[in-house]
Amino acid sequence: MQDIHDIKGLVLPAGYPPWVWWLTGAVLAAVLAVAVVVYFKKRSVRGSKGLTPVVPPDVKALDRLDELDAAHVDGREFYYKLSAVFRDYVFERFGIGAPEMTTEEFAPRLKDLPLAVEDRRKLKALCFAGDTIKFAKGIAIETQMQDDLDYVREIVKKDSRGQGNR
Repeated sequence: MQDIHDIKGLVLPAGYPPWVWWLTGAVLAAVLAVAVVVYFKKRSVRGSKGLTPVVPPDVKALDRLDELDAAHVDGREFYYKLSAVFRDYVFERFGIGAPEMTTEEFAPRLKDLPLAVEDRRKLKALCFAGDTIKFAKGIAIETQMQDDLDYVREIVKKDSRGQGNR
């Protein structure tokens, strides 16, 4: 047991009194504490700025439909906007890439929506009728425009109440 020696005390480099080491330790601890406080403060501020309320697709679509209803636009622009609102809604609600699809591509995908067969048929007809006005200079009738807007609004409301599939 003679090769085991007791632990030596704290050995400081020669030339510095012990209070210098205590002061250095206290300063380092203070700097570390300030750094931690600043880090968490910035993190909480950044986190609160990054949070945006999630607006449900049906609420967003209904708001946009109300804006379209209040706007006085010609038939061509009306059907562009109505189509955009509906396609964006389908994308956000069901994950179908409707905004990027042509009507020819989108129409068959309407069967994937939880809607009654009659509603899918009417929406398909609406998409093609809107294309005629948007691209072939078809004539838009104001009463029909209002009916189409009301119908899309009804579909969105029906789905938001869970009455889409029958």
